[in-house]
Amino acid sequence: AQANYAGVVSYPAYGFVKDCQFTGSITLGENVEHKELNLAGIANFTTKGFVRCINGDKNNPEAGKLSTKAKVAGLIFVGGIYSATSKSSNGKLNDPEGINGCINYAPIHIGGQITSSSHYAYVGGIAGLMHRVSTQVVNCENHGDIEIALQLTNAANTAVQQCAGIRPLNMAHIQTVENCTNYGDITILGESPLYQSFFNQAPIRVGG
Repeated sequence: AQANYAGVVSYPAYGFVKDCQFTGSITLGENVEHKELNLAGIANFTTKGFVRCINGDKNNPEAGKLSTKAKVAGLIFVGGIYSATSKSSNGKLNDPEGINGCINYAPIHIGGQITSSSHYAYVGGIAGLMHRVSTQVVNCENHGDIEIALQLTNAANTAVQQCAGIRPLNMAHIQTVENCTNYGDITILGESPLYQSFFNQAPIRVGG
């Protein structure tokens, strides 16, 4: 089944998220199993936008931490602010501000096993999947280190990972990414092929 975990609100759907902060942490252990995993510091799916939201605390490196070792069958969407565009959004974050003035200070650690024959993971310091979305991402910063260390089981034979300091993927729609900076380190470990797209000023390490 699909699982949604977020620090402020799990599934605002048609809501607008503004001036929110999460300073706790979310940790999923290796005994947790899901078909699809959505994990975010602030919120998961929404059709509106995010303004001045903060995940973590610049004075506390553990605040807002997102960490998983869960077994996942296929899809993983993780973002310091939000995980993925709503499936009911018809390709839009409808608020004209889009994602504006958001900051992630927290580390993101993605581990665990992939148990299906196909797997897609999208991980971003600000946003995870932005598939078929026309919007803007402006004035955003990621300070948190990102590490992906996924293990493929014998059944897995197709794997795609995309990781970015701000947001990893957009297809078929126009996005504006402006005045955004990533300061966090990005480390890719494990067995999966990788497609990378970065807005980055920090070290990038890829290894097996």
